[in-house]
Amino acid sequence: MFRLFRGVILVVIGIIIGVVVLANTLEEADDETPVVASGGTTTTVAGTDAAPTTTAQPTAQVTPDNPAAVTTTTAIPDPVALPSEQVRVQVFNGTDTQGAAGRMTTTLAAANYVTLPPQNAPADGQYNTTIVYFSTPDYLTNAGHVASLIGVTNPGAIQQLPNPSPITHDRAHIIVVIGDDGLAPAA
Repeated sequence: MFRLFRGVILVVIGIIIGVVVLANTLEEADDETPVVASGGTTTTVAGTDAAPTTTAQPTAQVTPDNPAAVTTTTAIPDPVALPSEQVRVQVFNGTDTQGAAGRMTTTLAAANYVTLPPQNAPADGQYNTTIVYFSTPDYLTNAGHVASLIGVTNPGAIQQLPNPSPITHDRAHIIVVIGDDGLAPAA
């Protein structure tokens, strides 16, 4: 008799746990929180005008023994531009046009960026296109702003600075290498 009673109690407890888990899942669905029933990851690349980026974080692997495992989705806010007065920018001239880096530095200083001395790009490089490097992801939005100020329209021209850096710079957060694509401001 005791075994039967204990078995019934375990079944009731299992049903209660199942109801609570189901209720929580339904509440999340009511809040329009996406639920993914796999162990994958979803990433949405967001621009400055796009919706927040979302990334799925697997909480448990779906298996025959665990069919109720879910992956929750967490919103990650878009990067925010830092005040230009806190961003150090250095411009390198990779063209044969004298003074291009200096003119571009003046343009960026007028936008309140902290400008470091303009330099010539290393002579051993090929600079067919202008590149805007950002040192860390914190400066991605500012790199996009710098690119728009200097007329860079190719989104592929905005890149995270590789390690090791192809350019020796003065601890800049954003590095512009002017290329032969005609983006250097006219005199």
